[in-house]
Amino acid sequence: MFKIAKPLLLLLLLVLLLACGLAQAQELDARARQQLPQAAEAVGRAIRAHDLVALDKLWSPKLLVNSPDNSVLTRDQVFGAIKAGMLDYEQGTTFELERAEFYGNVAVTMGEDTYTPTFGPEKGKRLHRRATNIWQYSDGAWVLIARQATIYDPAVKHY
Repeated sequence: MFKIAKPLLLLLLLVLLLACGLAQAQELDARARQQLPQAAEAVGRAIRAHDLVALDKLWSPKLLVNSPDNSVLTRDQVFGAIKAGMLDYEQGTTFELERAEFYGNVAVTMGEDTYTPTFGPEKGKRLHRRATNIWQYSDGAWVLIARQATIYDPAVKHY
């Protein structure tokens, strides 16, 4: 039988524990990545239903959003806009995800929203906006921490 020095044995045990921890972290990442599209869909459903209880779970308390009036809003201000009927859309609102990148427990998604507002100066007009959403994975769930969206005309190419 081989004799292993105590420090070497402890080092081997530490390496094994770290390897197990890394394997679990990679498994968590794969599971977390699979949960992101469901979180994004849940936000869309909650906005359409004006479900502030669901949004409270899906949006970080520190959420920042660029609004259609070109101002930066906090989560509470967006909740106020929902309550005031300023985030009402006709059926058929879509988000086409074009890319998602993961940076540790943060994900950045980019794509296009297509929607028809039922309020404001563009009421009834089909609009397109480029959107970037920043998500953070914490306590086993994704929460939206920031959103930027810009209305644009898809027929206009700038370069």
